Amino acid sequence: MKPEIIFLIVAVAIVIFIFAFPFPKKIATVEIAGAKIKAEIADNPLTQTKGLMFHKPLAENEGMLFIFGREDIYSFWMMNVSFPIDIIWLSSEKKIVYVVENARPCFLDCKLYATDKKAKYVLEVKDGFVKKHKLTAGDKLVFAVPIT
Repeated sequence: MKPEIIFLIVAVAIVIFIFAFPFPKKIATVEIAGAKIKAEIADNPLTQTKGLMFHKPLAENEGMLFIFGREDIYSFWMMNVSFPIDIIWLSSEKKIVYVVENARPCFLDCKLYATDKKAKYVLEVKDGFVKKHKLTAGDKLVFAVPIT
């Protein structure tokens, strides 16, 4: 079977799986470089797989925070995300270790956004956020009390 057909079958299966299981949203306020962000929390394999797929575009103060069980190498793609974003990888100390600005949406021919730096958290925000707030490696993320 051709790789393109296998990819399409897998993509359709993921979409069906995601829509078959509604996920309750957990929201928390996080702060980085003085900017407060209302972040949806993706802290399990289902919410992490779904990510921002089929999500409405993010406002300036919105994002998604991926919380992984351990510090490791994590990569992301923009499949079925309809808007560009900035992606921020953070260490277990919540310090920025890597940033991708203006990650572009895709459907079939998706670029993989990756780093060789280990991270425990990944924050996805509206494109232009990193530049606007002049984020650099070492900047620290602060968690506030979760809001629902």
